[in-house]
Amino acid sequence: MVFPEYWGNNSVSFTALPGGYYDGSVVTAINAIASFWFKDEVDATFGRGFKLYYNNVPDTGDIVNSEKNTAFSVRCLRITNR
Repeated sequence: MVFPEYWGNNSVSFTALPGGYYDGSVVTAINAIASFWFKDEVDATFGRGFKLYYNNVPDTGDIVNSEKNTAFSVRCLRITNR
């Protein structure tokens, strides 16, 4: 889940670069959108993801359901206790 209190402050040292996405036929929005998959699935055909638009304050409308043949970025995180 995305928590608004963490948006924009880089408190977790994660800098998202706008790599765009592949919609099944063409790469779209390079240098404009950083798109990432969540681990959650909608169903067998659709996954859930997040699109972060360059120079835009994120909101919950940026959470999208997209066909799994769409290529979003994947960020693997290891969570450790501090």
